[in-house]
Amino acid sequence: METYLIFLRGVNVSGKNIIKMADLKEKLSESYSEVRTYIQSGNIVLETDETRPALQSAVHRLIKNAFGHDVDVFVFQPRSLEVVLNGNPFSSDLPGNKTFVTFLDGDPRADQIKAFKEIDLAPEEYVLDGRTLYFHLPEGMANAKLTTNFIEKNCRSERPGETSIPYKKCYLWSRNNT
Repeated sequence: METYLIFLRGVNVSGKNIIKMADLKEKLSESYSEVRTYIQSGNIVLETDETRPALQSAVHRLIKNAFGHDVDVFVFQPRSLEVVLNGNPFSSDLPGNKTFVTFLDGDPRADQIKAFKEIDLAPEEYVLDGRTLYFHLPEGMANAKLTTNFIEKNCRSERPGETSIPYKKCYLWSRNNT
């Protein structure tokens, strides 16, 4: 059995795509082992013999059929998320709500990289490492120039920018509860 971390996009945000985590856990437990949920935004840890792509499709289908929501489902193995967390180029002393990470759908194209270089982002910083975009927003997301909309538009973002805290906490939580 393999442990997977699953992140749902846009669940329980601003009264939309409401899914009670207890109900989701119950539904997932019908097909998977050691199902655990972490906070209300759709962070899940479970065990299965399925492949990552098969699990992603199955969870998407389950949510659509059981709850009527068409949400994006992102599945990671703990070791791949660990690489991302350990690769964060920004100081671990920075407040967690000022450092973010997002995952791109594919390798960034030259025009996408150029789009980032053409706008003045100071004092914001970013580091693009393959398909992972790390960014530091000293004034927070609410006042950012480097917004999730900009990232999604210019980089085919797979997962919107989030503080690195949920990823890190979910990763650590999955390791401590296996």
